[in-house]
Amino acid sequence: MTEETSVDGRIRQNWEEIKEKVRDMCGLTNISYGTWIEPLEFLRYKDGTAYILITNNNAMALEYVQRRFNSFLVEAIDVVAQLDDIISGLNVVFTLETESEEPVTQEEASQERYAPMLTRLKPKFTFESFVVGGSNRFAYSAAVAVAEEPGSTYNPLFLYGGPGLGKTHLLQAIGNYICRTAPEQKVLYVTSEDFTNEVIDHVMKGQTDELHEKYRTVDLLLIDDVQFIIGKKATQLEFFHTFNTLYQDGKQIVLSSDRHPKEIEALDERFRSRFEMGLTSDIQKPDYETRMAILRKLHEGKILDIDDCVFEYIANGVVSNVRELEGAYTKVVAYSRLNKLEHIGEEEAKLALRDDIEVGRARNIPPSVIISTVAEQYNVSVDLLKSKKRSNDVVLPRQLAMYLIREYTDTTLAGIGKELGGRDHSTVKSSIERITDMLSTDGDINQKIDVICMKLNLNKKE
Repeated sequence: MTEETSVDGRIRQNWEEIKEKVRDMCGLTNISYGTWIEPLEFLRYKDGTAYILITNNNAMALEYVQRRFNSFLVEAIDVVAQLDDIISGLNVVFTLETESEEPVTQEEASQERYAPMLTRLKPKFTFESFVVGGSNRFAYSAAVAVAEEPGSTYNPLFLYGGPGLGKTHLLQAIGNYICRTAPEQKVLYVTSEDFTNEVIDHVMKGQTDELHEKYRTVDLLLIDDVQFIIGKKATQLEFFHTFNTLYQDGKQIVLSSDRHPKEIEALDERFRSRFEMGLTSDIQKPDYETRMAILRKLHEGKILDIDDCVFEYIANGVVSNVRELEGAYTKVVAYSRLNKLEHIGEEEAKLALRDDIEVGRARNIPPSVIISTVAEQYNVSVDLLKSKKRSNDVVLPRQLAMYLIREYTDTTLAGIGKELGGRDHSTVKSSIERITDMLSTDGDINQKIDVICMKLNLNKKE
C-alpha cells in the first residue's frame, strides 16, 4: 500500500468522526454544524492535500468555510486519522461540485457565472455571527423565520432602527442562508442608492426591460435603507411595480429603514400600507449584556490578552450602536499593536479611547431620567408631563423633554411618544420641531437646556 493510498483510506474511514471533532473544537451549535460542516464530503488525498467537497455548489459557502474552518479541519484530520506517523504536513483545499475532474479553487469559484448575484453579500454576515439580545431578539427570530420559509411568512419583512444596530447584518444573513441552503434561488441585495442609480441609468439608456429582468425575476429581494427611495419619482414608481410583481408571485421581500413606516416623511399611503402588510420589527440599541457578548465574540480566537474590566469599560461607555462598539474594540487592538503590547488593562484602554468613550457614555441615559430632570427644572411632576393636560406650563417642558430624548438617546419618535403618555409619532415630531425653532430666538429655553444638560452631565449640542 502506498503512502497516498494509506492516508486517503484513513481520512475516508474516519471522516464522520473528523467532522464531529471539528464540531467539538469550534463549539458549534446544531444549526452551525448542519449548515457548514455536516454537508462536507471527503473527495481524495493527493500530493499532500486533502480535497473536500462543498456539496451545495455555492462560492460564498466555499469562501466562508475556507476562512473559518480550514485550520480546524487540518488539526482534526491529523488527530483523528493519526497521520503524524505517515506524513509531516497536510493541506486542505475546499472545492465546489463541478463536471470537470479538476477541483475548483476559491479564486476560480469567485468567477462562476452565478457570482454576480452574490457579490453584494458579505460572508461574515450570518445568523451564527449575529449576537442576539433583548434589543434585537424579535427581529432576529423574524429574520430566521423568513430565511427558512421565504415568501410564505412575514412578507414583506420590514426592519427598522438607528444606524449600526444590525439591520444590514440581518438582511445579508437572510440572503447568505438562502444562498447556502437553496443555491438555485436568485438572491439580490442592494442599497437604496444602488437601486436608484440603476433605475436612472437604465431609464436614460432606454433599457428598462433589462432592469425589470434583473429585479422582477428574483426569489429574494433585499433593499437596505429603503427610506432614501421615497421622494424620487422615477425610482419610487419602479420600486412600487417591482414590489407588486414580486409579492404577487410569492417572492420574499425584506426591507430596512432607519424609521418606522409611519415616521417616514412624504411616504405615499400605498407604500405605507404595503410596508406594513407583512411584519414590522424594530431593533433597539443593545443592552449591557448584549454589548458584553458582542465584545467577547469580537475577541474570539485573538492572541491579545485583554482584561475583563476592559470589556466592561467599553460596554459601559459605548452604548449607541454595534458599529461604535466594534470601532472601540478595534481601536484598543490597534493601540496594542502600535505600542507593541501583549496585554491590555483598563488604564491602557482608557488611553486608547480617551477621545471616544465619553461620547458613548453620554447616550447611556434612560429617557425616564431626562423626563424627571426636565420636570424638576420646571417644577412640575412627571405624571403631569405624561398626562393629557395641554396648558403651556406643561406643554413646553413636555416638548423640551421630547427634544432632549431625541437628541441624546437612540429612542424612536414612537418610543418617545410612549415614554410621554402614549402620544403618536406625529405629535412628537411637531413638538421637536417647535423646540428646534425656538432655540434660535428664545434665550430662556437655551438657558434651561444648558442647566438640564449640566445636571445630566451632557455636552450641549450646537
